[in-house]
Amino acid sequence: MSQTPATPHRVIAERVRSLRKGRGWSAQKLAEAMTEVGVSWDRSIVANLENGRRASVSVEELLALAYVLNVAPIHLLVPSGDQSEPYVYLPNGWAANREVVRAWIAGRRPRHGQ
Repeated sequence: MSQTPATPHRVIAERVRSLRKGRGWSAQKLAEAMTEVGVSWDRSIVANLENGRRASVSVEELLALAYVLNVAPIHLLVPSGDQSEPYVYLPNGWAANREVVRAWIAGRRPRHGQ
């Protein structure tokens, strides 16, 4: 298990960095792609997201990132890898294993206790 629990913001930042670099894109290239789809970003916003200085992304930004990086939004939200590892999915610290959270987000499973 990783030292710091996976949280939505950390996962999004790490996945964006990984996908951007995997495509050989600079932060500027990602910012330009985001701007093309209607989200006015610049290189510093990308850098701030990836290094944790930007504490959140909006729903619109998340969907735009998924679109320009050509991945399903769930792949930005919930980490891949060991699906039994905990994922802190609510601000109050509630966690579940990644498989359960992925199933809930995808609509294949009701939320806990429902």
